[in-house]
Amino acid sequence: MKQLPMKPPTPPALALVSMLGLLAIAPSMKLRSTSFADNSTFARAFVCRQMGGENRSPELQWSAPPAGTRSFALVVHDPDAPAPGGWWHWAIYNIPPSARGIAMNGAAPGVVAFGSSRERRYNGPCPPPGKLHHYHFTLYALSVARLGGSSILDARSVARLAGERAIARARLTGLFRNPTP
Repeated sequence: MKQLPMKPPTPPALALVSMLGLLAIAPSMKLRSTSFADNSTFARAFVCRQMGGENRSPELQWSAPPAGTRSFALVVHDPDAPAPGGWWHWAIYNIPPSARGIAMNGAAPGVVAFGSSRERRYNGPCPPPGKLHHYHFTLYALSVARLGGSSILDARSVARLAGERAIARARLTGLFRNPTP
């Protein structure tokens, strides 16, 4: 039998869920926005300037993180983008456990990672013409106070590290289609 590395003790129910790989979305922790509803189309304010938008980051708020949350990480990913692994629009990590949201176009409450554009800022939807794109805003409640070392992470690394240290996740999805033929 293969030996697994030791992990900190977890409650039995969470340990079973984790062993089965089912820690997907925490029913108690909620991620919401007054800027857009889950599975609805983004307003132009949150879309890139090339599409006639204002490239504003949406307002986000969250509630009911589980006990033991030592920090949060937020990533915004478009899996429909025509790039290997999709497109990383925004990532913020080392968000304090006391935080419960981000104001529209507000200052990030943690460290902003490099996105796929190699910029450290929100990059709104800007897909090529054609199909509908899904923008997954995933909030991770983490069992650690800090991700990464002293260098700034990229969004893909934030998602990977946060996924490994998540005790809960919540997701909100925005939609956008480039109407240009």
